[in-house]
Amino acid sequence: MANGICPKCKALREMVETRSERKVKDGKGHMYKILTVTYRCASCNGFVNSRDIRVPIKKESMK
Repeated sequence: MANGICPKCKALREMVETRSERKVKDGKGHMYKILTVTYRCASCNGFVNSRDIRVPIKKESMK
């Protein structure tokens, strides 16, 4: 588990990490997978941080 400062608790806490993914197509027709990683405080369940990771999808893996 990751650690971080919880803005609600105002203390260093363990974080619960949640991952989700979705597929999107840009204006040029290229497909991408967006991985969203969200961190929440394990004590109060308050939102701490999230980040999106953009991963290109190769044409061969779309079959």
